[in-house]
Amino acid sequence: MRTRRHFLVGALAPLVVATMARANVRCIADPKHGGELCKTFIDVHDAYQETYHARHDPAAIWIACVAVVFATYGHVVQQPRIAQEAYGDVDKVALDSSSSAIRPLARAWKDDDGVAFGVSAEPIFDSDAPGGKFDQNALIDAVSNGDPLILVGGGHPVVLTAVAYAKASGPTPLVAGFVFDPFPMIGPRALDIDELVPKSAGGDLRYAIRLKLEKV
Repeated sequence: MRTRRHFLVGALAPLVVATMARANVRCIADPKHGGELCKTFIDVHDAYQETYHARHDPAAIWIACVAVVFATYGHVVQQPRIAQEAYGDVDKVALDSSSSAIRPLARAWKDDDGVAFGVSAEPIFDSDAPGGKFDQNALIDAVSNGDPLILVGGGHPVVLTAVAYAKASGPTPLVAGFVFDPFPMIGPRALDIDELVPKSAGGDLRYAIRLKLEKV
């Protein structure tokens, strides 16, 4: 049985840099792997407010995760409005599949300042998809592109905002993950190991969702 532990602390802990849905990268020498240990990360300081409004049930935390992603792109939309406009009510949020979770979000929105933006959504990984294969590089590439991912697993949804990976480390370069956890009063934290291990491999991860926001 896997021992739940934090992936990484210390030198690669999350940084706060003023950005808006843009990835930052820093690398340090990695003698163990004969290359570099790198971290790509997205600033989420505008999303801290979202930890104060989420309820404890997974559906409400999903809505909070969506609000975190919106806020990361600079669009603040109150959680009750996201729930109402996309799903009808938070109690109608369905997380049993990636498609049922993301389909209602793919639409035109206006933030609390009246600024219009569009949302598209896609699963980066889906354990229920035929032939679904977990690709660590897909997570790394998404975060490196400035796109935070919503991870849905055995506990409650969280937003992946940073990954550490070893260059020249072979086919599985992912070393660590960091998330913004909107569970009340938590915020940024390191991932536990099971949160990035698919259910088929004995972990918790069911699917990973990328929301892309664009001006309309």
